Amino acid sequence: MHSLLLGLEKFYATNSNKAYMNGDDQELSDSYEDSNIPKKTDLLSQTTTSVTNAKIVERQYQQADDNEKKYLRSTCSDDPLDMPYLMNIMTEPQINITPKFDSSVVSYEVSVPYEILLIKIWAFARSCQCEARMDDKFGVSRPANYTLGVGTNRVTLVVVDVTHPEPLVVNTYIVHIHRRTLLGTEFNKDHPHSVCSLKQDCSLKFVPNIECGLQNTAFDSWSDLLSYIAILPPCVTSDMPGQWVVPCSQCSPNSLCYWQKAIWQPKSCTYRWISRNKLTKCFARKKILFLGDSTNRGIMHYLLEQVNGTLQEWDKTHDIKLYSNLNNHKTSMSFAYYPQFWLPTDHRPTFDKAFYQLVRKNLPLENNTNTALVIGGVHWLDKRHVDIIMRGIQREGLTGIKLIIKDLGAGFHQPVEGLHCLTQKEQQKLLFHNIALTSYARQHGFHVVETFNMTMGRYKDFLQGQCACHFHRVVVQKKQKQNCGHRCPSHRSHQPKVSSPPSFHVEGEINAVYSEMMITQICSHMIYDGV
Repeated sequence: MHSLLLGLEKFYATNSNKAYMNGDDQELSDSYEDSNIPKKTDLLSQTTTSVTNAKIVERQYQQADDNEKKYLRSTCSDDPLDMPYLMNIMTEPQINITPKFDSSVVSYEVSVPYEILLIKIWAFARSCQCEARMDDKFGVSRPANYTLGVGTNRVTLVVVDVTHPEPLVVNTYIVHIHRRTLLGTEFNKDHPHSVCSLKQDCSLKFVPNIECGLQNTAFDSWSDLLSYIAILPPCVTSDMPGQWVVPCSQCSPNSLCYWQKAIWQPKSCTYRWISRNKLTKCFARKKILFLGDSTNRGIMHYLLEQVNGTLQEWDKTHDIKLYSNLNNHKTSMSFAYYPQFWLPTDHRPTFDKAFYQLVRKNLPLENNTNTALVIGGVHWLDKRHVDIIMRGIQREGLTGIKLIIKDLGAGFHQPVEGLHCLTQKEQQKLLFHNIALTSYARQHGFHVVETFNMTMGRYKDFLQGQCACHFHRVVVQKKQKQNCGHRCPSHRSHQPKVSSPPSFHVEGEINAVYSEMMITQICSHMIYDGV
């Protein structure tokens, strides 16, 4: 039976490889979950590994330095029946997996504290003919770092037979690592709380010469803060300087804080979420074009759900995607992914080409504010991209459209395979780069949605993704219910229950805040006019 399974695996692997060599790289592209990670196409050539045996493995282990031994296999088996199994799963820092490791069990769970942002994980195959690799059959066979977003993170370890021209997957192990949140217990508004502010975390100071960590405010209670916010005028731009405010037991390190109540608060105005009726009215006849990376796509998915009242369709497109059935077919949104880091340099579409293709996909376009273009990314965006857009809208006769830029964001602060990791000094340089970029964009007519200070201040609250730059995730709804909050249409509760396709929900409270700021910017005319 084992030889039969290996034969089938070899057959499908061979045909899959032929498809790839014929130019069908869709399967390889889709296997990478984080769109900010360069695809390891160079690993395709690393398809064979010299076959070893127990004596060679043991000799290499004995000759290794003591510090290296924990990362090396101490022995292996020449018994072919041991081929599909791991002999162990190891991590740094060491964590206890559930259930206790058993080579015949392929699924594990583990929970780690909020403070653990990064974990190193590795494993060894039992068989001398096999290797344990990370993610897929072309992954690394050495210890690898993984960022741990808040919530559940999935790590895949595959056992591959390396005796074939192309490695064959013979078993797959999954480890689900749940990183706990700092949401605190249920909030009781009648209990006394300190009202604290946060501009930057002391472990990643990106603004020189200002305080870090939780700071006291002038408010005696959370109710006092909310009363003050209620009388502030609405913010009509989305780039007002602000800070996080949150109720805590006290404003000191390791205090109990209720981050589920946290508010991004400018000094002289406040952001108010507009009602669903106003939202659908604002977005009627509009075409919203998004150009950028997965952080921009996260905003688009949030807007899709809010405008439609539900999210019935989504994907992690790395190309161009058009959604035209929104708001009773009154609204359309589209997304073009840029930059495609995983492609060879000479195969990557230019920013100008991505813009050109996005425009062509959405024709006809009105040359007024019914058309909005949103550009944004984590760290790659600079003045050159603003110049390209200005030339592009001039060429396409679209100088009257609304231009919006989502500025930079937190990310790339953990050492991960295949990604650059910025030092604290480099993170501080981003602040000045972002100031120069947004100032230049405003001079050219762009409206700015501020995400840099907001995400940097809470950089530890990223969700799953190796870049540590995602503050959103799309999840499948287990029950068919809406997550549009006060925007849900009331008539839906009286409709008869019928079978419906699966729906999705965009999670992430930080993404929700700046996505609502995006809505504020798109619908600013309604705020100005008091509609």
